[in-house]
Amino acid sequence: MAARPKVGDLVLCEWLDAHASNTWENHAEAAKSEPVAVCSAGKLIRDDDTCMIVAGTWGGDDVNNVITVPKSWIVKVRRLR
Repeated sequence: MAARPKVGDLVLCEWLDAHASNTWENHAEAAKSEPVAVCSAGKLIRDDDTCMIVAGTWGGDDVNNVITVPKSWIVKVRRLR
């Protein structure tokens, strides 16, 4: 079994995102909406019971392109190196 990623590791986080529509549609069409499967890759900044935070860009002590994903939305996390 692979080791759980640690803060500082490079990770690939697969998660389900909310889906939004900005057009008029009937109830039947709207009811077909599903969450969207997405991936985020980068440096693991935080991992606790609440969320996982991944930075897509970093240098020194600075990070950018940071995403905070609620733990309940995460499907799978893989350590890249």
